[in-house]
This record gives sequence, C-alpha cells and structure tokens, in this order.
Amino acid sequence: GYYQKSKFDISRPSAQITGMSKMKFLVVKGKNTFDMTNLVSSVTWGGRKGAAARTLSVTFIDDDGYAHERTGIDVEEGHRCIYYWEGKELFRGMFMKQDQSRRKTLTATAYDTGIYLANNKDTFNYTNKTASYIFADVCKRFELSYGAVADTKYKIPELPKPQTTGWDVICDALSLTYKATGIRYYPACVGEELRLLERRKSILQWVVETGVNLTDYS
Repeated sequence: GYYQKSKFDISRPSAQITGMSKMKFLVVKGKNTFDMTNLVSSVTWGGRKGAAARTLSVTFIDDDGYAHERTGIDVEEGHRCIYYWEGKELFRGMFMKQDQSRRKTLTATAYDTGIYLANNKDTFNYTNKTASYIFADVCKRFELSYGAVADTKYKIPELPKPQTTGWDVICDALSLTYKATGIRYYPACVGEELRLLERRKSILQWVVETGVNLTDYS
C-alpha cells in the first residue's frame, strides 16, 4: 500500500505558495470542472494490498477568510475529483462520503474505479480460462473501462463462484495463477481505466525524510 499526506496552513500566504503550487485539485460536476485547489487544507491519498479501491480524503475550508472564499459549490456524493501532485495525476475517483464540522470544514472521501469491483455481484463459472480472460470478462460484465491486460498464460481448470463480487473472483484467479506459476499479477486503476499488471521487483526507492516529505510521525 501507499500513503501520502499534504497539509498546509492556508492562513499564511507563504504556505499557500510553497505547498499549493505543488498540488492541484479539481472537482468535476456533470460537464463542469472546478479548480478547488485554494480551498484544500489537507489531502490524504492511499490504499492497501487486498483492497479493491484506492481512496482519497480531502478537507475543504468552508469559510470566508484570508486569501480564500467559501467553496461556492456543494461537493456531493457522485461528483468526481482529480488530484495532481507536481503536475502528475495521482488519483481520479468519485466522492461517496462527506462530513461537515463545526470548524467550518467539509471532508469528503472518494474511491477510484476499483470500488465497482467490490460493490457489484454476479455468478461466475470459468473452465480452462486464464486470469487475463477472467479480469477482462468481469470488467465487461460490469461495464468498466479497462486497458492493458498482462498475459497470465496459465489456464485455470475450474473456477466456480456463485453470487460473489468481481473483486473476489479476480483475486481468486490471480491467487491460483501465482500458485501454479510463481508469478504475481495485480489490478491497478490508472485514471478511470482498470489494468492488470505483472508485479515486478521495485525499481523505485522511496526515501522518507523529516522536514522534506514527512509531516508527522509517531
């Protein structure tokens, strides 16, 4: 899994310049897109192994104050959001929970496209099919956009799954493939598109450093 937290004190102009210049936060409401970067006080973006969807929790300032205005639009369930960090899109998803507080803030939680794999059920019954085929078939059944699909090659003799989620049947297919081949595959969401990728050795080393990219620890 991974976790990133960006938190800035917007009451100080210097914090807005150094922090917000790295981040961009868009809210999509129907055919209209709103840039709400200046109203964001914190963003928590993350996920974990075994979870169908990555999540993003954002807190908006919902009060008049220095260098910002009220949100001006309602952030509601069903609205979409796009989160950029240093020009790179890190998350795209749909708001499904929100909460307002006495502190005049609005906190909303969004999930990426993977949430539909966990929220939809069907009856599946596969014979001599690869995990690649099963992944694509699940996406088609639930009308989910998908792109690159790694060729898992191994044909699973039987995989009957009555009334279960798409996420469960994909996980079972990938587990059986790993047991037979020793190769791990995993679903990922890029933009609004689901992909099936082969897990390779990490080629990126993450360095966490106090005062640089670590805001707090315990």
